[in-house]
Amino acid sequence: MGIFTGINGLLAELSVDAVSLKPEPGDPDIRSSYLGGHPYWPDGSQWPNSGGEPMSFVCQINFGEVPALPGFPTEGLLQWFVGSGDVAGMTFDDTQGAQGFEVRWITDLTAPSTRYVSYPTRPYGDCGQELFGVVGRCPGYDAPLSFQELNPLPYRIVFERVRALPDGADRFTERQRQTLGAALQDAGLVGDEDLLDAPAPYYGLSIAWRDHVYYQLRDSGDVWDGAHIGGHPRFIQGDVRGTGNYADMDDPESGVLVSIGGSDLCDWWAGGTASIFGDPRALALGDLSSIRYHTDR
Repeated sequence: MGIFTGINGLLAELSVDAVSLKPEPGDPDIRSSYLGGHPYWPDGSQWPNSGGEPMSFVCQINFGEVPALPGFPTEGLLQWFVGSGDVAGMTFDDTQGAQGFEVRWITDLTAPSTRYVSYPTRPYGDCGQELFGVVGRCPGYDAPLSFQELNPLPYRIVFERVRALPDGADRFTERQRQTLGAALQDAGLVGDEDLLDAPAPYYGLSIAWRDHVYYQLRDSGDVWDGAHIGGHPRFIQGDVRGTGNYADMDDPESGVLVSIGGSDLCDWWAGGTASIFGDPRALALGDLSSIRYHTDR
């Protein structure tokens, strides 16, 4: 993996394992991984609510189908719901990240499901993406408050082990910024502007990183840029790790349990992202207390 002289060591340092999520046509099994539809529903299950309204079901992930990642569970079913309002459950006060969503973790899948995959649920809005000839639906900002009917054909999710890089330089260490800046200068890829002289969050350096490194490796297939498990988080308006209810980037509780949007799987919020963060080892033990939710566009 390389772009220009002096960058290979930095790429090796920043590159991490992840698992890609891609859509595939076909009818999913009620215990499998899929986006939309109705989740696996043993007898006695109660639909979650937020603000007095039924939540929207986003997806379920069967970790028995996910290629192994260090620390992540190798079995168990994760179900993810978000609020059905026009900001998909996101709150903007001291509850941000801790409310407006629900994650369920099921390890015993032997009970029969009382619902099938395309059983009608509280519908969510049309986000305008066509996939396999069907217009896709995701919760999100563009969803009207009076929701349209649910897409009756949920998307199966298939997985692949991939490599991932951060999509910006705002969380690089000082040494990593110096390495990147020097390599860009030596390669003649920047002008007279001193990219290292700019204050955080280092917009100029991030733009140079994306233009000359990240996008090239993404386009060549060397790194993954879509929906994923593990790897690096993706933010649109800024990294929230270490703020409010979100764990710092070095804390295991900031692990990417699932991130969707900006990919073939789901055009969340017309180019936005939605992620749930948490300690994957705690998830494997059934401890959901560390899980946080974030969405932006």
